[in-house]
Amino acid sequence: MIDFGKLVMAGQAAPMAIWLRDRGTERPTMLAELFAAAEDWRHSGKRLDLGRALAQVDPSLVDPLTGLPRGSPFGLYRELLGIHFFQDIIDQLRPLSETQGAIALASMLGLEPWYVFATVYPRRVRREEQDPTELDVPEEVIQWIGNWALGLQMIDVAGQAVLPEYIGRPVTAEPMVWPALLALRERIPHPLLIDEPERTDFIAAVEQWDRRIDERMFLIERASLAWVERYGEPPRSFARLRSGRPWRPWHYPDTFDPADGVLPQLLRAAVALVKGWGDQTPTLFSSAKVLEIWESSRAALGPLVESAYARTVARVLDIEWALRPSRTSQSVSDDLVWRLVLLEAILRESAGAVRALVAEPLEWIAEYRDVMEQFVEWTARFLRIGTQSG
Repeated sequence: MIDFGKLVMAGQAAPMAIWLRDRGTERPTMLAELFAAAEDWRHSGKRLDLGRALAQVDPSLVDPLTGLPRGSPFGLYRELLGIHFFQDIIDQLRPLSETQGAIALASMLGLEPWYVFATVYPRRVRREEQDPTELDVPEEVIQWIGNWALGLQMIDVAGQAVLPEYIGRPVTAEPMVWPALLALRERIPHPLLIDEPERTDFIAAVEQWDRRIDERMFLIERASLAWVERYGEPPRSFARLRSGRPWRPWHYPDTFDPADGVLPQLLRAAVALVKGWGDQTPTLFSSAKVLEIWESSRAALGPLVESAYARTVARVLDIEWALRPSRTSQSVSDDLVWRLVLLEAILRESAGAVRALVAEPLEWIAEYRDVMEQFVEWTARFLRIGTQSG
């Protein structure tokens, strides 16, 4: 008898592993770290229990024999658990779920805003509907979270079958910088967890902001192109070349795609500077050029940079002056561009989070359906290869 459960899990894991292999030339340590964590998780004897969170709410909701929810599981997850379902999954799969590769996969599926919110939001057993920060997580998002979790728990198995060259490779873990808001979570609050009226003020700013803006107006894009000019363009993955469109891995405007693999380098340098574990950052622009580009970026950010949340972020980054209209007399330090990169990154990432979590969650997840279809194609290819080799 065919074990369809294992086929589904292997099928979800295989395309993810292939995608990561395609990115292997860009971030090889991310792939090695993911496989090592997956193997450690499996050898620890843990297993993914999709009914665990529901059983904590009400044991009668879970079948004692199968351990699976009774009735419609996704509906139960959505109504009773919401974002806490994702929290429970992350906890069960830890440390596998906290690797750069796991977060990259969440980003590929459009789940990154939910991942970040689940990581910073206070843990509860069940939803508290009276709490204004409790999110109404769509059922489709819950389903994709399940796909993400099933794929992660089997990715080492798929990896051993498809990518044997990565098994046993030594791992050099990189600092967590994906995404920037998660990397600086102990210093900079999530935009949906700040007090009223600042929270409502930022949500309104996101609704007013036109995100489809010429990328040349932004600091991050200009810095990315300057980085490429100085260090060369990193290799592009097969998946990126085949898609013909940006993956938008950081949930920035649709136009963002200056060079694959550059943005992580920029943010790693910027986060290192602010967190204190890095003190030498490349000089990409002259002082005058930094201010010139920031003026353009400030205009492109519009209502986002005028919000109270922007002032909070700027205060933490020690660049409050950058939000004021007149800055001609301000002296410019060598690390200014990196602090401004973080300010812009966090505002744009937070705007994406508000879109995904509050403003238009169904429209947001629909934008990533083509990626899921690509996963289905890879799954079919993997199963055909497995059948032929067997």
